[in-house]
Amino acid sequence: MRRADSDGADVTVASNIETETPRKKKPPLQHGYIVIHDQRCKGCDLCIPACPVDIIVKAGADSVNLMGWVPVEVTDMTRCIACNLCATVCPDQAIDVFRFAKPIRHGEES
Repeated sequence: MRRADSDGADVTVASNIETETPRKKKPPLQHGYIVIHDQRCKGCDLCIPACPVDIIVKAGADSVNLMGWVPVEVTDMTRCIACNLCATVCPDQAIDVFRFAKPIRHGEES
C-alpha cells in the first residue's frame, strides 16, 4: 500500500501483516480426583485455601452432616491436579486423593 507522509513524499507501507488467529483453549488436564467423606468433615475449611486450583468450597447450608457440621464439596473435579494439599491439611482425615497413572484431558478424542 502506498500513502503520502507528512512531507508529501510517497511511502510504501507493508500491508501483509498477518493477524494471529485465536487458539482454541484446551481443557485442563485432570491428574486425579479427591473423595471428601462428608460425614467425617467438620467444616474447618482448612482445605479451601490449600487448593491451588480453587475447586473446594463450603457446601450449602442445607448439607449438614450427622455431626451437625456443614462439610466442603468439590465444584469441578475435572480441574483436580491431585496435589494432595487438601488431604495434608485436613485434621480429620476426611479427604482421600487418588492420582491417575496418566493425566486425562476431558473433551478430547482418544
